[in-house]
Amino acid sequence: MPAPSRPPRSRPSAPFLAVALSAALELAGGGARAGEAVAEYQLKAAFLLLVRQFVARPDGESISQICILGDDPFGEAFGAAPAAGVPEVRHLGPSDDPGSCPLLFIARSERARLRSVLEAVRSRPVLTVGDTPGYASQGVILNLFLDENKVRFEVNVDAARRAELTLSPRLTSLARLVREGR
Repeated sequence: MPAPSRPPRSRPSAPFLAVALSAALELAGGGARAGEAVAEYQLKAAFLLLVRQFVARPDGESISQICILGDDPFGEAFGAAPAAGVPEVRHLGPSDDPGSCPLLFIARSERARLRSVLEAVRSRPVLTVGDTPGYASQGVILNLFLDENKVRFEVNVDAARRAELTLSPRLTSLARLVREGR
């Protein structure tokens, strides 16, 4: 007896994405002050888990691993997500190759060596993500930021194109678009 075929993975619709991202990101502005940083990084982790579905890699592979370079601000945030949606989370050391990761979160602690990190992944299909002012204009593809106590994101379209990553219009329509050096 042949194995039952699995239904094709459906991608969330644009309205779903807009509502899910908006609801998740809007919550960041409303928590109690003591838990604000924890809530912020729980929301940012949820964003990273969700955004993977809206990025197409040139090899057609899905993003099944998230690497964190530098000080980990997420703590246990990825572990709180449902098991089926959690990719492998790997912490990189200074000597690890950041180009081996499909999604690379570059922590604030790496600001001084950002240029060399970006050079190591240049023209490789690595979705670089940060949450530090100026990261997107310096070449990070997705940068999360706070605006009026809400978590928002910007996309560097030049860096995404160079990495040969296709970002869904569903994603870019919700972002502030940035070009390098601007």
